Amino acid sequence: MHVIDKATREKGGIRILGWCFKPGQKVRQVYGEVSDKRVPLSGFAMPSEDVAQHYGRDAVNARFDLHLETDASCCILEFVFENGSISRVPIDTTGDRETTEALEHRIHDGIYFGKFRLNTTVPIESVHLLPDSDTIGEGSTAVPFVETNENGIRTLTVKVEVADSWDTQELSLLIKTTGAPTLLSSIANTVRSKDQSHQICARFFEWLHQSPSPLKVVELGSRARSGVVRKSQFGLQNEYVGFDIRKGPNVDVVGDIHELSKFFEPNSIDAIAALSVIEHVAMPWKAAIEINKVLKRGGKCMLHTHQAWPLHESPYDFWRFSTDTWRALFNKSTGFRILDAACGGEANIHPLIQTKRFDPMEEAIAYTSSSVLVEKISETKLSWEVDLDDIHEGQYPA
Repeated sequence: MHVIDKATREKGGIRILGWCFKPGQKVRQVYGEVSDKRVPLSGFAMPSEDVAQHYGRDAVNARFDLHLETDASCCILEFVFENGSISRVPIDTTGDRETTEALEHRIHDGIYFGKFRLNTTVPIESVHLLPDSDTIGEGSTAVPFVETNENGIRTLTVKVEVADSWDTQELSLLIKTTGAPTLLSSIANTVRSKDQSHQICARFFEWLHQSPSPLKVVELGSRARSGVVRKSQFGLQNEYVGFDIRKGPNVDVVGDIHELSKFFEPNSIDAIAALSVIEHVAMPWKAAIEINKVLKRGGKCMLHTHQAWPLHESPYDFWRFSTDTWRALFNKSTGFRILDAACGGEANIHPLIQTKRFDPMEEAIAYTSSSVLVEKISETKLSWEVDLDDIHEGQYPA
């Protein structure tokens, strides 16, 4: 899978920045190809902890910064992996925008549905779906597609039956035109890498990895309930503490976030993070006060959760967060300033009951994720002397 972040004409050639990796395989060599000329390139296998935090340790050295000397504006990148497999990626610097942008991309009940904006006027000859992103699929079978052009916006829609084994994580779209073919590879990952909410997560973890001195970091809700352990994302050089309300794998300290200051000394933590946790916290405003107590001044906290998501882990699913929600929790009174906040993962809501009142919901945008990055700027004088037992009965959470 790969993502091209930037491709421009620079210093007598083409400069290409991005990342590429294949699970279990390292990139052995990269070639640049123009017409019949194929030359080896340097500047690959660079550190990419921001990519690894999304896709695992196989992507830890996936970034590249390549320069191909040529007068041409287009080329082909060829990535050769350890097992001899090859991934070929068309590069075009003639436009300011990507040739193809994914708007929708999903598989449900054996049906693939994709919708793409085309930022080109070149006629389309055929469209191909490829379950393996390591091939440009010259021998693949074409699939039906519908092309529309409304108000100057050119859109390509694909709806077709696919095998049950297909997964959008590895799916590629090949659009053959009268010019060079366009390969939109690892579509889901490409979209996610541009997601502002996930970018906040990536920048936070990159900051942890680049710290010149070891940091004390705490992950709230660290228990590996589904087998997911994020410890390595916090930087191996740092002192990691996994905190959770229940004992379990990857838990170092057992406690309640509402009483965080009972488990850590005041002003003792450099960084705190919680992923898909804060929506299950009954009193997030009290959690913000507790985080302030244990963070050092200048320390950072990153929270990643949902703006719209189905009810889950009920009855311990309490909240949803928009970008504006974060200002109510992290402000001068609670001792913080917000460095960045954003929603991401665009989605539509489809009500099961069809009424005119609900009609706009299918077109309106909701967001599956919401993230915030904050910095402690002062101590807070606020308190919330309400015990969890006063507002919630039973064992919390499951």
